[in-house]
Amino acid sequence: MHQGILFLQGWSDDGERLFYGSCEGSDYNDCIAWQASNLLSNEALIKPRTNQFIRSLAPTQYMEVGNVAITRRNNYRGLTHLNALYAQDLKTSEEIRITSPNITGTGDYILTTIKNPSRIIFERHNVGQAEIYMANLDGSSLKLLTTNNYRSWAATYDEQTNSLVWYNRGKLTIESFSFDTMSRGQPVKAPVKRANFAYPLNKQSVLISTDLHDNDGAIFDLKSKQMSYIATANKHEDDVVALPNDDVYFADFEYYKRQHWLRKDNQYIDITDKLGEDTTVITANSDSSQLVSFNKTTQQLSLLSANDFSEVKHWTLPGNSKLAAIRGNKIAVIYTELSSQQNQIMILHTNSDHVVKSTIDTPLEIAWYDDDQLIVHSKYAKYLLLDSDNNTYSELVTPDKLIELKPSIISMASNQHSLYIATEAEVYSINLAEMQDVELAVQLQHLHFISHLNANNDKLAISFLTANTQNSIELYTKKSAE
Repeated sequence: MHQGILFLQGWSDDGERLFYGSCEGSDYNDCIAWQASNLLSNEALIKPRTNQFIRSLAPTQYMEVGNVAITRRNNYRGLTHLNALYAQDLKTSEEIRITSPNITGTGDYILTTIKNPSRIIFERHNVGQAEIYMANLDGSSLKLLTTNNYRSWAATYDEQTNSLVWYNRGKLTIESFSFDTMSRGQPVKAPVKRANFAYPLNKQSVLISTDLHDNDGAIFDLKSKQMSYIATANKHEDDVVALPNDDVYFADFEYYKRQHWLRKDNQYIDITDKLGEDTTVITANSDSSQLVSFNKTTQQLSLLSANDFSEVKHWTLPGNSKLAAIRGNKIAVIYTELSSQQNQIMILHTNSDHVVKSTIDTPLEIAWYDDDQLIVHSKYAKYLLLDSDNNTYSELVTPDKLIELKPSIISMASNQHSLYIATEAEVYSINLAEMQDVELAVQLQHLHFISHLNANNDKLAISFLTANTQNSIELYTKKSAE
């Protein structure tokens, strides 16, 4: 019997063999890849895979199509969150990288394969959209099939209709793409419950794994070193901001329906009508007197008063935004251009119409160093310091520990005296005046994974994902719903 962690990786193209990994401990080190066959018998045949080339890497997808193994691995271009696809010839053990995802998203994810001739279908995540591609097993003849503003995560090839089929969680529909007409088909309504994984079997049925994840929030007091959780059973907290007087703002985000809430004196006040379902609050200034929001429908970035959530000023951006940092009368924003899908930095002035566009290539996270200089985490090996007045930048000298953390950064934030860097489960701090000693400020509980960080009022507002342990497998069919 296997000990430690087990994780599913994929199937052979004939569906006769299951691939999975097992690791000792909880950090995915010392992992072995296995295959299980003879699955319908009383005792499945289990043996190690002969090609253990991912033994020392983080777990990923794996499938075999004939004599070719297709795998998904992270650390592409040195970033832990960026995944690319690789193909290995099982006869010669030769391996090649077959996809080159954009650095602005999380990369590529295997959806399914089709036969005669063999093709791989995968989903590419960029900020603001997900693209579904088809390619040969060596990555050639790459063709964009369709684009969505949501992740599908799973798809199947329906031989009867010669279509690719996937599930839209936002609209609760089964979607399809016809290979006969090379166009999308009519969506089919299929209202399944909140699901961690939704696998469409065809255009009438969906196999679901009920959700074992929840979005939660917490406020860490930097003075008392105490953590207070705001997780509630019937809400999915996100984009948490610590407001004055121990008030807390958060969004309740379930797929593509967003509500806005204010927790005041342990009472929950719905303020969705003040902000709108299309608006995302992405940051606040250090004393939380002002908020910055982005509306994906109007492409507007807005400065809001935290007293009544009224708009102070707005700007129309040439792309989507989910990251900003405000200090004094300046808002630094990272936006993704719609045409190129490349990240850019823009500095906006709240007391004038002055706009500065930086030439820094592919910024990923930002935080203010002081009133005029911005710390930028980009694809480069070191941190950059951008002067927002003269639009020049230079390398920021930092301790080796910050360089070590750089590929694992999930979120950055700063207040008047410290920079905070969040990885998956830790928050590190460094005094901005000295830039010397890096300290572990927060260690999250097991199975908590940070998604966003705000530093407000000497408090860290932490948005994170909680992975629960109980769920079930259910089948939705058109007939069962009638």
